[in-house]
This record gives sequence, C-alpha cells and structure tokens, in this order.
Amino acid sequence: MIPENTTDVAEAYRLVAAHITQAENCRKIAVTSAVAGEGKSRCAENLTKMLSNTGKKVLLVDAESLNKELALEQAYDYIILDTPALLAAADGAVLSSCVDGYVLSAAVGV
Repeated sequence: MIPENTTDVAEAYRLVAAHITQAENCRKIAVTSAVAGEGKSRCAENLTKMLSNTGKKVLLVDAESLNKELALEQAYDYIILDTPALLAAADGAVLSSCVDGYVLSAAVGV
C-alpha cells in the first residue's frame, strides 16, 4: 500500500480513482503492465484502497488464472483485476472482452 509520507503518489491514485468513478459503465477494471516487475499488483492494491475510501464496495481479484465468469459480480460497485503482464501471458489480452477498462502500470526510469 501507499506509504504515509508519499502524498504525491497517493494523490495520483486518488486522481485515477476519480476518473474511474466519473466514467460511465466502468465497473470492471484490469490493471496490467507490459512486463513483470512494473508495479501492477501494487497499483491494483492502491486503486482498490482509493475506490473503497469513497464508500464503494470494491473487490480485488488476482486474475493470474481467472475463469472468464466472475461470481458475485453484482455485489460490488467496482471489480479490480490484477492481471498478468501483457508480454508474459495472453491472459491480459483475453480479459479485454470481460472488462470495462484498463489501467496500465509502467516502471519509471527503467
């Protein structure tokens, strides 16, 4: 999760969460990256935290080996899918038909 002393990082996640809440029909969001190690899981966790801080019910799913159908889908306001890196497996691309949007995590300075 976001360390307490990184207000700029926390604000960036709040901004992404705000854009998601304002988007129409954007409830299932896949968080992915091009390769492993770019912070997509941490991004998914922080995005889940920011959306839940708004009072919404948010489900975080480890989608490394996800079946296409999500159980309890109607019980949540948002479903965040932590998917495999796009270049590592086809799962992230296959899930495109099951989600409403993507958040792409990328490492800085690599």
